[in-house]
Amino acid sequence: MMPLVLASRSVAPAPLHSFISGIGERAAPEDLAGLRIGLPLRLRCAARPSRGCTLEILAPSGRPLGWLPREDAAVLEALGCDPDATAVRVSGIVPAFQRPRVQIEIALPAWPEEVAPAA
Repeated sequence: MMPLVLASRSVAPAPLHSFISGIGERAAPEDLAGLRIGLPLRLRCAARPSRGCTLEILAPSGRPLGWLPREDAAVLEALGCDPDATAVRVSGIVPAFQRPRVQIEIALPAWPEEVAPAA
């Protein structure tokens, strides 16, 4: 009988979907005007958290757009994601009174999955 050997491969989990909180307070009008679906954004730990939000969402220019809601930041923290290395992009823009609602997609890092090769 041949011994069973496990091989490792990476599995990319489904991305998380969220939105930018506090966009009316934080975002500059020129940054809002430049938002497009698919535009990459950045996350960073806030030097001064606001209303319990600890992760800022930044425009490509590096200026703050708003906050990742604290419930979603807690999920990223529980998964051990590094905010600086986490890929974020605009997934939707919903027009609203005075400011848009910006939906985002957060790509999670792949983790190894143990599988047995076919015999």
